[in-house]
Amino acid sequence: MSLTSATSLTAYCDNYRAKYSASRKSVTGFGIMLRGSPISWKSKKQTIVARSTVEPEYQAIATTTCEVTWLLSLFKDLGLSDLALAL
Repeated sequence: MSLTSATSLTAYCDNYRAKYSASRKSVTGFGIMLRGSPISWKSKKQTIVARSTVEPEYQAIATTTCEVTWLLSLFKDLGLSDLALAL
């Protein structure tokens, strides 16, 4: 089985900074789509309170990048390495 060059892996990530909630902890999340269908997603409340608005954004990007890297490695091991990335 092979993927065509039109096959794309699209990743989305974001965070929600809870400035009015009691815990003031951010919620970060990502979603990864293959050909428009979700294949991986995660949402997590952070364990610490961020000191800036940028910190949770970097956490979301880093988590998403790790997941995309792992998925690409998995696809390569399965012989499905012809993916176009849209991040």
